[in-house]
Amino acid sequence: MTGSAAGRLAPTGFFAALAAYTVARSALRFPFADDFDLAVGKWPPSAAWLWAQHNEHRMPLPKLLIACCARHGDFRVGPWLSLALLTAACGWMVVRLGRDRLALCVLAPALLLNPQSNAWRWDVELQLACGAALVVVALTAALDARTTRDAVVLAIASLLLPLTGGNGLLFSGATVVAALVLARDPTLPSRARAVAVAGAIATLALDAAWLYGWTRPAAHAAFVAGSPRALGAIAARLLVAPLGSVAERAPLPCAVAVAAAFAASLATSASARRPVAASFCAAALVVVVAVAAARAGRGWIFGLEAHYGLLIVPGYLAALAAVRPSRRATAALAIVAGAAVVACVAAVPTTTRQSRLRERALVADCGALPADALAARYVTLLYDADTPAARARVAAWLSRLDCAALRR
Repeated sequence: MTGSAAGRLAPTGFFAALAAYTVARSALRFPFADDFDLAVGKWPPSAAWLWAQHNEHRMPLPKLLIACCARHGDFRVGPWLSLALLTAACGWMVVRLGRDRLALCVLAPALLLNPQSNAWRWDVELQLACGAALVVVALTAALDARTTRDAVVLAIASLLLPLTGGNGLLFSGATVVAALVLARDPTLPSRARAVAVAGAIATLALDAAWLYGWTRPAAHAAFVAGSPRALGAIAARLLVAPLGSVAERAPLPCAVAVAAAFAASLATSASARRPVAASFCAAALVVVVAVAAARAGRGWIFGLEAHYGLLIVPGYLAALAAVRPSRRATAALAIVAGAAVVACVAAVPTTTRQSRLRERALVADCGALPADALAARYVTLLYDADTPAARARVAAWLSRLDCAALRR
């Protein structure tokens, strides 16, 4: 694809529009599940709360953003911010790396802005959106680094990644490898190489601080994989999660195909920075195994576990960026790109309005029923499980709602 930057950005605009339509249909103005811990009543957030663990994660950057979004009282702000972050990162990548790469220009937005992603439904997905956007920025800066500015961008993204959660911590290993590759590149200015090394050292120090005092939540002990078979089954589903429903019916064969495609793209790459792409692909696989090990014990929850797919997308993009442009590779990937477009467009009408209709019903009932009765009726709209603890938390929040303001 040799067109202008505007031409390369056309697919990004198309998929961003599909995702925006999905946000408009699906995002709710009420908190959901983790949002109660990360957003409700957390302003101004203290430094101790920002650094404290949430489940397995330290995620001060998403916590700050989510708490800031929640100040407006409308939890649709988070999904719109996720869309903005991912669109900006995707646009930057295709402009920088999309020259003569039609497949990258089409598949990058199809994967990052897939309308089936849970990123468009609830605030806490900002954690994954922040991490994915930063990984894409770091990957692009490392693969296309030519100036000191690119080294600075890589260093900043590398330092911010651990602040987005455990997924960012794992991907920061890839950014450290990328920085070391740049440090050995004689075509770069000496200042750029020095910045890359300094960024790598600072990132390793931050990673060590992140891990110091880390503990696994006792409540999650039951989620750990109980057998290698369970681990493998969930890992396969996670690896193909970025493909959405396209791969859902046959996750194991699709996972094998994806892993083979990763290997083939890296093996055929002629770039001197092939180790950069390889490190990001490897980091994505590490994330797959880590999430599978931590979650396989509870099985695959349709619609919920698929949100992890956004964590794996940067590995796909690294493999795509590593493919050497050729007529045969372009033709093969163009077929895949076409299938991705069809799958994403087909997914849009399936975005259900059921939650939006229940949201309107909750607004209508607000004030007419006591908080406990409202919680019993609408707990599954606001939480991923109907438990006494969930009902109590939802009821406490509903009791503080300004019903009159909701109806205005």
